[in-house]
Amino acid sequence: HLKYKPPPPGADLEHRADDREEVVRNRVEVYGEMTADLLPFYEKAGLLKRIDGAGGFVTPFLVSQGDGNWVVLFSYLSILNAGLIVLAYYKRWRIINFIAFFFTQIIYLGWIISRVGSPRFNYQGVFIFGLIFYAMFLLMNVIHHVIRVSKLKAFDFTILLSANLSFFGAGLYLMQQSGLSQFSGLFTASLGIVNLLLAYYFFKKSTADRNFIFFLIGITISFISMAAPVQLRGHFITLFWSAEIVVLIWLYQKSFISFLKVVVLIVTALMLISLLMDWSSVYFGNITPHSIFINKGSITGLFSAVALYMAYRLLKKEADTLYVWGITNNLLRNIYLSGSLVLLFITGALEIDFQFAQRLPDTGLGYIYLDFYLTVFITVLLFVFNRIRVRFNVVFPLLLSFIALGAYLFNIYQVHATERILLFSGAHKALFIASLLNAVLLLVLVWNLIAYLRKNQQTFSRILLQLTVIISVVCVTIFSVEIRNLYVWFYYSDNMSFAWADSNFDKAGLTIVWALSSFLMIWMGMKCYYKLLRIIALVLFGVTLIKLFMFDIREIAPGGKIIAFILLGALLLIISFMYQRLKKILINDSKDSV
Repeated sequence: HLKYKPPPPGADLEHRADDREEVVRNRVEVYGEMTADLLPFYEKAGLLKRIDGAGGFVTPFLVSQGDGNWVVLFSYLSILNAGLIVLAYYKRWRIINFIAFFFTQIIYLGWIISRVGSPRFNYQGVFIFGLIFYAMFLLMNVIHHVIRVSKLKAFDFTILLSANLSFFGAGLYLMQQSGLSQFSGLFTASLGIVNLLLAYYFFKKSTADRNFIFFLIGITISFISMAAPVQLRGHFITLFWSAEIVVLIWLYQKSFISFLKVVVLIVTALMLISLLMDWSSVYFGNITPHSIFINKGSITGLFSAVALYMAYRLLKKEADTLYVWGITNNLLRNIYLSGSLVLLFITGALEIDFQFAQRLPDTGLGYIYLDFYLTVFITVLLFVFNRIRVRFNVVFPLLLSFIALGAYLFNIYQVHATERILLFSGAHKALFIASLLNAVLLLVLVWNLIAYLRKNQQTFSRILLQLTVIISVVCVTIFSVEIRNLYVWFYYSDNMSFAWADSNFDKAGLTIVWALSSFLMIWMGMKCYYKLLRIIALVLFGVTLIKLFMFDIREIAPGGKIIAFILLGALLLIISFMYQRLKKILINDSKDSV
């Protein structure tokens, strides 16, 4: 009853030796003694040979005389491992793989650790032996999969990963100690290439284990990704990972390996984190001026933005199906496109803010040019999207336009303060032209926005009243602010004249601007058959009259009073004449449109 019962026909022959070993071990535990009858079973199961294999690793220490001859030691290990590879292949004993790996790593790594801080030794020679051991372990762990077409177990994956990591760590240390650290990145990438070649080989075999292929691809991507931080410094890591995103998406579309889709998201996150670190060091941790736009911060940001856009272009080839984790391809495309535009804008904004803060501090010009840059960016973006007919949400142009207009309104006080600084100091006054250019471009943006609303009148019918009021107020504000700036610059001669011109415009000039604006809106309301715009114009004209009679007349100069009343009277006559001739249009707006 102690004898081994053979497995049924057709059972997995690969595990018979392991099954025999388990049966014999259980019997020994039950009866508590090993009889001579059981020795053949042990020998048949390979236990004695495995014990002999483990003993082979102890032999060098038993016969060693303490001279520390590492060449002899590592040569012996190489020969021993070569014999174990042959034995493991013919006998199908996977436990030998583990024994060889465990003892070799203990001896090899232990020898290196014991020499830390000791006089210099032959690092290159030790590295070559490490390379030999690494190649042997790769061969030892894939030999069953290649020739026997057997499925790898969990401990095979563990040994393969451990072999890569141990040789990677030892190799980096030996290269650093031998003065070859400049090749550390190449060494790291080489390990990735080795695993990539293995993955490609197994991928071509129809009988290959898919999990094993994914495992090798994971190791490959890990090493290639680590090559950047190991070899490169700072922004070069970001550049490498940006390019890797595009390569990974292209590789997925060629191989259809789903695992790469997850890696793309991981590398994208790493790239963004690295980019933020680069920007922090360049723009916030640096007080030394650098070249305008030709520097690490801007080049890295532009390259990252281009990489995300190329990823978007590649993903456009994919059907709108599920990508991963509930994310669709369409959603991911929009994320990469939006990310590309955001990175592009932030790169320019950070560069403008840094350059003006370093080269023209305490002038406030940075605020003006940031506002101008925002307006230019949004205007060009909407123009390009319209030309290439990019599909976007109908609210998208409206939202971007109001962002530009809101930034202008928020920045009015800062522009006024900058204007005062430039006029009082007399320096860099020509740079204030960006404020006027920004206003002109905003009016173009408003004009395009009105055309867009007219085109999509039915879509925005519920909020058309609110939009009309907001746009009208913004336009009047832009006219008022910019004409005031021109008036102040025209009459400025000294610091006292600045205050005089500013006060005089608030009392008389603003009234005239509002009156002319109301007249212009009435004319446009009649031309477009839009009653709401004419009502807004009449409200503005009423506010202008109230301002004139209750505030302006009290302290205004006689000449200003005469001019204001003459202009207002002329406007009233013109408006009265227009309404008398076009009374029916005001009452009946059958052709009303925006």
